Amino acid sequence: MCPWGSLLGRLSRGSFAGSRDVVSILYALPMVPFYPLLVLWLGLGAPSEVAFGVIHGIVPVVLIVMTASNVVRPDLLTSAQVMGAGSGQRLLWVVLPATLPEVVGALKIGASLTMLGVLLAELMISVDGIGSFITQQITNHQGARLDAMIVVVCIGVVVINTLLSALERRLAHGQDSQSQ
Repeated sequence: MCPWGSLLGRLSRGSFAGSRDVVSILYALPMVPFYPLLVLWLGLGAPSEVAFGVIHGIVPVVLIVMTASNVVRPDLLTSAQVMGAGSGQRLLWVVLPATLPEVVGALKIGASLTMLGVLLAELMISVDGIGSFITQQITNHQGARLDAMIVVVCIGVVVINTLLSALERRLAHGQDSQSQ
């Protein structure tokens, strides 16, 4: 899921605040200027586009997961510790299940931002794929084909978002009764 977010969320209060600030600053940075570097390192085509998309989506996921991991009820962690669970076991068997709805919500946001990042990369420097197709349709004044491609992309994003929302609701269903 997002082990870095869970690990950062379980740090001491000062370390958590510092790491949260660093991740927040990373989130505030505009990612577009980094795309030429990714093209230089990974070449034109899918590898640089996917890397740009992942960079776009991973930072908010880490931020949300680390915040959710930090607010896990202390009595659950203490109970697990008293029963002999080590820190890794507490992370796997207490923190992860307690934060699962937030993790899925973070993945929903991350999936949308990753898709946006890939589309931006496609539009900036595209050899082939959707960005090349969109540029070609704009150049040739093919409005109907362009609209059709945009509708297909939007439908894909809506389907992914709907599936993740359903999973998030299903996982959060039992959380409300457990927190009381």
